[in-house]
Amino acid sequence: MLTGRAVEGEPTPSDESREVRWVPRQEVEALTMERSMRLRIGHYLAGRAAPYIG
Repeated sequence: MLTGRAVEGEPTPSDESREVRWVPRQEVEALTMERSMRLRIGHYLAGRAAPYIG
């Protein structure tokens, strides 16, 4: 499940990400991202008890 909260520091890109930032929930749908990541985030935002792995 994808959840997180800021504790300290700044979001930092890695080998798997070009950009990392905190985004308000209402802005997520406007972002460009891979289909699989969009599905995971969509499942979380829909309030599913567990992620869909299928």
